[in-house]
Amino acid sequence: MENLPLEIISKIMLYNSHPVADIVRNSFEFKYKRLMLESRTHGSPFDRGCSDAYYYREPEPHYWTNGNGRNGGRVEKLTEEQEEDYWIGYEFYPER
Repeated sequence: MENLPLEIISKIMLYNSHPVADIVRNSFEFKYKRLMLESRTHGSPFDRGCSDAYYYREPEPHYWTNGNGRNGGRVEKLTEEQEEDYWIGYEFYPER
């Protein structure tokens, strides 16, 4: 690989996997940080999980349509991914 340009080597390494990187990528802590950066929209399952943890409420996986209870409704039937996002927000919220 010494003869390949660094740009090509970087692209090859981008698509290769490593067992440690896979473990980190699939960890709940990594998903929590990703959700904090990417999808912290008001009313989302992740946001509701964080809010329930912050206010020391019992966990009840849900989310709000349109971001709040005024303009939307509370949804308690979540997909598997939405429920995982709720629990990540609830369990890993740092101020709990």
